[in-house]
Amino acid sequence: MAKSLKGENISLAHVNVRSLLSNFGNLKAHVLEKDFTFLLVSETWLSRDVSDSEVAIEGYKILRNDRAGRGGGVAIYLSSQVPCVQISKDLNRYLGKNLGDLEMKEVCAKFSTDAIARCAFGLNSHCFEDENSAFRKCGRRIFDFNWRNGIIQTAYFFRPHWVTWLRLDFFEREVSDYLVDAFSSVMTHREKTNIKGNDFLDLLIDLKKNQDFREKFAFETTEATAQAFQFFVAGFETTSSTISYTLYELCKRPKYQNTLREEIKAAMAKDGDITYENLMGMKYLDMCVQETLRMYPVLPFLDRRCNTEYKIPNSDLVIEKGLPVYIPMFGLHFDEKYFPEPFEYKPERFENGQSAYNKDGLVFLPFGEGPRICIGERFGLLATKLALVRILSEFEVVRNMQTPDVVEFDPKTFILQSKVGLPMKVKKLMPTPA
Repeated sequence: MAKSLKGENISLAHVNVRSLLSNFGNLKAHVLEKDFTFLLVSETWLSRDVSDSEVAIEGYKILRNDRAGRGGGVAIYLSSQVPCVQISKDLNRYLGKNLGDLEMKEVCAKFSTDAIARCAFGLNSHCFEDENSAFRKCGRRIFDFNWRNGIIQTAYFFRPHWVTWLRLDFFEREVSDYLVDAFSSVMTHREKTNIKGNDFLDLLIDLKKNQDFREKFAFETTEATAQAFQFFVAGFETTSSTISYTLYELCKRPKYQNTLREEIKAAMAKDGDITYENLMGMKYLDMCVQETLRMYPVLPFLDRRCNTEYKIPNSDLVIEKGLPVYIPMFGLHFDEKYFPEPFEYKPERFENGQSAYNKDGLVFLPFGEGPRICIGERFGLLATKLALVRILSEFEVVRNMQTPDVVEFDPKTFILQSKVGLPMKVKKLMPTPA
């Protein structure tokens, strides 16, 4: 029987194994010793001929996206004893105390900031208790527009040599200093006391202790805290955007919202609460989230750099080594050739899963694709779905006077951000008669 999600912390780690089969013994021992909740594994190099049982770890489920050969394949090991993200309950308590008109992008940002801070770094950012939480203020300053951010962040993408020449920082120094100091302090404390948090920060500490790794990659405290900073920044914005845009579309479409709520109620009635199994088994929930990711990818483009000269087949076009390549994700997701009526929110278009759209090329890629696909894809989707299920199991979201008919994106930011936020009304669900 599936166990309920209970507890307060989720521990997360990532390892690049460069062949899971070859390194499975050591990996298994490490996982059982550390008792991670999630272990994200990249470069598994597994083929479909390898069964799950050959790489199974007792007490863990494995989810795979195989790609045989060097540079490919990801997997996630998920503990069967996954504790409930306590922050999802904090989220509902906050909503219960603040019923009525709310700016849901901000509410969801509080949730995702608390979740990533606690799950990855063992820090309590207290966003729901403190409207001026230092972590939330940093998040706002990272992505909210000002002329300094606009000019410098544009230069990073399109004039990188200016960045090097002028020694420009992508984020404001005050913001990066605060977050780096916070992560560094926890890391130093753990190293001195040998306390384990079973989280992403522990993984960075282990890498620092690996002498061969340190020498090969010059991985010291500065590099470790930089990785922690990057993980935090990438994690909270992706999750909060997907949750809030899904709620925005559902508040405009009560029929869709009610369909999803019926699915949630049926799953929770069967198992008594939210479980990992029923969360992953909610098909309509997944359809809604995928459609949100199609219409509102966090970034409108993917940027890559060509690492070797490449001639595009059946053409004379050669992409030179070192050339930046920008993939117009927003354009692909709204191309009616692939997605009929692209400006309409239609969860049913993902009834057969997202893979149906990538059979003859890549047209749907909210998390990227290939060897450098976002390793946190599954964890991010899990956090997003958990928050949506928590909210819709107790509350209804409806339009208010400020809810825009169509989102107008702020052209001054490099992420897809609404000019007016995502205002809506939150109402407590009335108990249904037995």
